[in-house]
Amino acid sequence: RVGANFDHGYDGIADHVAGDAASHGPRSDDSREPLHGPAGLGIDRRRILDALAFGEGKVTAHPIMSLSPFNAKDIAPHPYDPEAAKKLLAGAGWSDSDSDGVLDRGGAKFEFTLMTNLGNQIREDALVMIQDDLKKIGVAVKPQVREWTEFLDDTKAKRFQAYHMGWETDFIVSPF
Repeated sequence: RVGANFDHGYDGIADHVAGDAASHGPRSDDSREPLHGPAGLGIDRRRILDALAFGEGKVTAHPIMSLSPFNAKDIAPHPYDPEAAKKLLAGAGWSDSDSDGVLDRGGAKFEFTLMTNLGNQIREDALVMIQDDLKKIGVAVKPQVREWTEFLDDTKAKRFQAYHMGWETDFIVSPF
């Protein structure tokens, strides 16, 4: 049985994955264009938790445990809504102009590499599930698994398009 470690599992996955992809991957000239919204709507985090954490996790909007007094219960996570994600992407000018299943705009495909660390089967499996979900909205994800020290070096040096990792918070959040 999975315990509280999955209380916030995959809570921010859509925001972090897409936020990093938006920062380092395809985007428009308008740096304010939010791509995390479409990805947040396009990743079925409940399905990931059901498959990889035996349904024991909660989809939340941030990494603070739900039992913590510092948990902002008024912030709702993105719902899974691939049709809304497609509409947001179309509204931002992304379309599948060559009918290959991948959105493009201005000659650039909406594709990015999503990396995680080697040795964590749950994260490796999550990458494949994220790839599958985002493919449904026209975004091509290339999963990449890196050895832990290489993964850390790459993330610290900002040599990535997007990455998936986990962390957990204590029940009491310390400002130090």
